[in-house]
Amino acid sequence: MTVPLPWQESLWRQIVVRRHAMPHAVLLSGPQGIGKQRFARQLVAGLLCHAPQDGHPCGECRPCHLHASGNHPDFLAVAPEKRSIVVDQIRELIEFTVLTRHFEGLKLVLISPAEALNRHAANSLLKVLEEPPAECIFILVSHAAGRLPATLRSRCQQFQLMVPATEMALVWMREQGCAEAEALPALEIAEGSPIRALEMLENDRVAQYQELLKDILGLIKGQGDPILVAREWQAIGGEWVVRWMLAAIARLGRHLLAGRRNEELELVPAMQKIGEALDLARMLTLYQLCLDTRRLQAAAITLNEPLLLEGLAIAWAEAGKLR
Repeated sequence: MTVPLPWQESLWRQIVVRRHAMPHAVLLSGPQGIGKQRFARQLVAGLLCHAPQDGHPCGECRPCHLHASGNHPDFLAVAPEKRSIVVDQIRELIEFTVLTRHFEGLKLVLISPAEALNRHAANSLLKVLEEPPAECIFILVSHAAGRLPATLRSRCQQFQLMVPATEMALVWMREQGCAEAEALPALEIAEGSPIRALEMLENDRVAQYQELLKDILGLIKGQGDPILVAREWQAIGGEWVVRWMLAAIARLGRHLLAGRRNEELELVPAMQKIGEALDLARMLTLYQLCLDTRRLQAAAITLNEPLLLEGLAIAWAEAGKLR
């Protein structure tokens, strides 16, 4: 039996106690890397199960076996086709909801990530939620609930999944076999999200992050060619690069605002040198540029990633020239 992650146990109890009076639509939101998808999948499995234990699936009944094999006829998972969830997928969802149930109980629809719904798909889903089918529950998972239409959010019971406290996250990561000396810096880079931090360690992303800081420092000092550096960033992946830049600038900003006196905000050498080279105003400008780039990456449009990364590399180099 899969149990909730330690930082989700309270919310799990809050939701499953309402098993027999669940709202027709639930929105689970929070940062990436904290286990929202795992939580949602466990919730679906428990709701489909005929003999749940504390909300968890028994793993023995026929619905449990069908769900585990990915063949439960009363469950539909909706995910993006390429970058977005399109209106044809919602039409298929509507067809699914009106079919006769195969088992006694509920029909479940899981939409993740919900912010991938394009405008037409969101409007079609809204019409369904305004007049929800009987005995059907919609579970939406979102990394950025603010990007969903307010009308869509208003039709859902909203639950916020939070980033765990650092100590709780470190304990969990140690239980996964991660040494604390590795876990803490990975957790900081991952903005407190332990699952993402573990993923970074498993894929050598921490070393790539450290190289990114060195690249940025070189650009600020005028020692790197922005075009060549941007090509190296392409090998890492644009989404990782922008995410790390945002995390690094946020950490530097907190360090500056704390007057460099907060021991909890101790910086690695490369980041410390970046902080010495840039003032808060330039950091805010760079942060806004990275934030705009991240929004473009999240949008359902085709991007010229090399050009975006070149623009970021040039911006770092230009910031260094303003010293």
